[in-house]
Amino acid sequence: MVVYLSRGADAGRLLERFNQVPAVDAVPSRAALLKRLGELTLSENELAMDRMGFQSIGQVLAQKFWYRLAYHLFREFPDQALTLAPAIEEKTGRFFLVGKGPEGPLFQLVLPREKVRAVLRNFQDQLLNDHQLALSPVPLKSLFKISATTEMDLEIRPLVEVLQADGERRYLEREELEKYRYGDLIYVKELGLLAELERPGAPERKFTAPVKMVLKKSQVPEFLQEYGSLLKDETQLVDASVKNLKIFDQAERLEILPEAIDRDWCWLSVRYGFGQSLVSLWDILETRREGQRYLAVPEGWVDCRAPEWDELAFLEEKGLKIPKAAPGEKLKL
Repeated sequence: MVVYLSRGADAGRLLERFNQVPAVDAVPSRAALLKRLGELTLSENELAMDRMGFQSIGQVLAQKFWYRLAYHLFREFPDQALTLAPAIEEKTGRFFLVGKGPEGPLFQLVLPREKVRAVLRNFQDQLLNDHQLALSPVPLKSLFKISATTEMDLEIRPLVEVLQADGERRYLEREELEKYRYGDLIYVKELGLLAELERPGAPERKFTAPVKMVLKKSQVPEFLQEYGSLLKDETQLVDASVKNLKIFDQAERLEILPEAIDRDWCWLSVRYGFGQSLVSLWDILETRREGQRYLAVPEGWVDCRAPEWDELAFLEEKGLKIPKAAPGEKLKL
């Protein structure tokens, strides 16, 4: 909780007050003297409570770590101005309050991350104003950058958007900022400021990713099925190559063209249109037969298990074989 920095004689007396020295019969330690002093100053009510095995609030408080530390500082530096200043350890991101005396730092209080905001707010008048850790009035915004790799995998990187004083937007890797996160505050080292992450009352995101993640091409359709709205969210950073990807759950057009007549057989070409792409009936049925759900097209994926294709189930139930021909495929009816 506390790192005591002073190496003077006061450091030894601090250990005594916390009873951290071997007991010596001839010379009682300061901790023993404090205990005896507390017993001698009990009120009548406290004495009665003590005989019944209870303690007053004052007795409990006097045994607390923080009370004993405050007592030590009061006894050692009664006439000297002690100040507190916030500081951040860059290597670990730990947040400190540094107690300073006339000759330099005396101690460091390690603040739990979730308590930093409350301490800065409640003790702003007591903290030195030279730390450059004042809360920025401009909130940080959490967003995602979604881009495609050369293999058409999706890379999703959580970012934090910082709106600078000149209006310029800057994007920082969320993963790199995590060690400087204190509850809903993040310290932006490059700008020397603490700012709030998101606005109070911001709606909870359906999709969250604390670190960078890569979705393999085979995983992308399921992601789009559930979080496709993320690509259309104008507040996210989405590459143009990704923004128009979609899941087709129905055909946009149907082409049935006669190819040839061979005696009593009629050869037809049956293809479905999805965006600028054409997909043959054979490919859709074959995808279903293989137990797969999605069929890739340049604009995204065709959901071959969508209700649109349930009407084709009779072909599978009858066990009809539809051979795949060369490009320009023909369906023999």
